[in-house]
Amino acid sequence: MRIGIDKRVLALLVLGLLVILIFLYLFVDIHKTIKAISSADPLLCTLALISVLSGVFFYALTWEVILRAVSEPLGIWRAFQYVCTSIFLSIILPAGTLTGETTRTYLTVKNSYSNPGSVVASIISHRTLDMIPFLGGSCVALLFMYMNHQFLGYTIYIVSSLIFLVILTISLVLYLVLRPQRTEGILNALFRLVARVYKRPEKLAKWKEMAAKQLRLFHEGIERLTVRPSTIPLALLCSALSYSADIIAIKLIFRALGLDVPFSVILTAYTIAIAVQTIPVGLPGMTGPVEISMITVYSMAGISPAIGAAATLIMRSMNLWFEMALGGVMAYWVGLKALRGGS
Repeated sequence: MRIGIDKRVLALLVLGLLVILIFLYLFVDIHKTIKAISSADPLLCTLALISVLSGVFFYALTWEVILRAVSEPLGIWRAFQYVCTSIFLSIILPAGTLTGETTRTYLTVKNSYSNPGSVVASIISHRTLDMIPFLGGSCVALLFMYMNHQFLGYTIYIVSSLIFLVILTISLVLYLVLRPQRTEGILNALFRLVARVYKRPEKLAKWKEMAAKQLRLFHEGIERLTVRPSTIPLALLCSALSYSADIIAIKLIFRALGLDVPFSVILTAYTIAIAVQTIPVGLPGMTGPVEISMITVYSMAGISPAIGAAATLIMRSMNLWFEMALGGVMAYWVGLKALRGGS
């Protein structure tokens, strides 16, 4: 299994870095930013990196808790490997989130006794539950922005829109999960659409039968999750710890730079950064727009642009570049084990 980054992705990454440099040159004192980074407390920065890594661990643990309830347990180490691999693919590939989750499903099915329907049920449940702590943090950020008039209207609009989309997504997922006949209706409609262009009815009927079987297994997995009352609270706790780890990491980075920034400001910047990352424009990790948005929010909150830029660059080196490198190593390791015939 060969792991690499194609030239287009590399070009987009370089473009994102150039955008950051141009922004720093035009609106921020680069020399002050470099000086702030070089003077940052290495111990606190190390603790921040550990916190980011803990966030990935708790994210994987959330999935393992859910997977254990709906299907065969995978083990936290392999769950961590597959999550890191999916993060890596989500960053470097167009439509990366879909590719990453598809890869996570494939690896889990291939290396365990779990069926595809149950694994998909665990991943959808994982992604849905993971939105809830973020939704709570976003609501706190929105409340802070309403109370603090130094934030411009478009930031409030962005966060409000994101909260609406998260609530809509959670509601839609719950509706489809709790109404199996609706998902069956959607599946039938999709196959009727495919039948118009694919003129091999016998093969199409076989695929439809396989899809219907996996859909049944999906709903059975969801049912197993709902009849185990301790699973959802435990998964939510792990998800909240994962979310909190990134927030704590940013707090530690500012402390490393000699500044104590309120959690409300950090939540606001983090929420807007996530909102920017959801924009489907194909930039790996939305390198450039995320950094600019975070620096801008910090400046609007009264933080020195140089300090805000330093904190942003340090944080992004951890939750983008470090996670991408870690994911690349894990993807290579998983691929190497597959080539050797290991599980």
